[in-house]
Amino acid sequence: MPKSSYNKKRKNLFNNKFLFGILILIVFVFIAEISFSMGIKTFVKVRENRAYLSDFLKDTDTVTMQNATKIMVSYSPNPGEEKEIEGIYIKLKLKQLDIENYDKIKIPDNIVLFREYQTINSEIIKEKLEKCIDEKIKDKNYHYKINGLDENKNYKLPVGSLSIKIDDEKLDDIVAGRYRIYVDIYVDKERVEHITTDIEVGKKIYEYVMKSEAQKGQVFDMSFVKKEENIYLNESYVKNQISPEEFVGMVFARSKRAGDKINVRDFEKRKIFQKNDKVKAFIKNNGIVITTFGKALENGYEGENVKILNEDSNKIIVGRVKNDGTVEIIVK
Repeated sequence: MPKSSYNKKRKNLFNNKFLFGILILIVFVFIAEISFSMGIKTFVKVRENRAYLSDFLKDTDTVTMQNATKIMVSYSPNPGEEKEIEGIYIKLKLKQLDIENYDKIKIPDNIVLFREYQTINSEIIKEKLEKCIDEKIKDKNYHYKINGLDENKNYKLPVGSLSIKIDDEKLDDIVAGRYRIYVDIYVDKERVEHITTDIEVGKKIYEYVMKSEAQKGQVFDMSFVKKEENIYLNESYVKNQISPEEFVGMVFARSKRAGDKINVRDFEKRKIFQKNDKVKAFIKNNGIVITTFGKALENGYEGENVKILNEDSNKIIVGRVKNDGTVEIIVK
């Protein structure tokens, strides 16, 4: 072989080896650049209740990032709050990635982990609760008051699909009284808030109070009273309503002052005569009125039956007391 051809072939072989070496060096530098270009964030935002190593990485390749999603770093703080993660802890987690020169990656001394959040205002919860109660209460004379919800409070919740559930079964058969109702807030079907509310349900009734004072024994009429509207939480008050019209003509059983409420015990039938009084008794028969006199054996109240001793026959007869003081004999 001519010497010139041999030298030429040797030179080409040297050039190929040199180019191959340059290529290996470029690949090594590229790989090293990938490793060293990986960075660690100083402020990390997460939505879930766990933070993974992938949340802390930046400027890294897809495969490394996928592997990092399997390595848990910490539980997240409450929504809207933050916590510090020490850099040395991140370094230990990087070791699990099994990448070269992980110890040469620049890691901040402390990293802030922040939990993203959404809010719901207590007024929105109150509106939903009011709508629920309104659907339950059919009697418009019932009124209610909601206690336990802070006014205009913003609840910080995890990010996700939000729903509200109200435990309203207690309101199915509503009457006046107090009810404890629970409101649960869910995000992605997981309960994140449990709120206790107290519902006061009262019924509107009309009561009558004295416009002026009255003395015991005075005859009652509607001019003595005025009507007021009140709401009661106790169902017994609702059931014990009275109509003052039924007491007209009766007398006060006790003295009353202006502003006093009236009740059934405040009235009694008017006493027409007293025991042992001489009274006139009569009987009607086919248009004929027969009268007699007798002695009252008991007090006589208007409209009530009373026993009297007949002076003529010396027998006891029963009659109904009239407002004119006479007694109409009851024929058996």
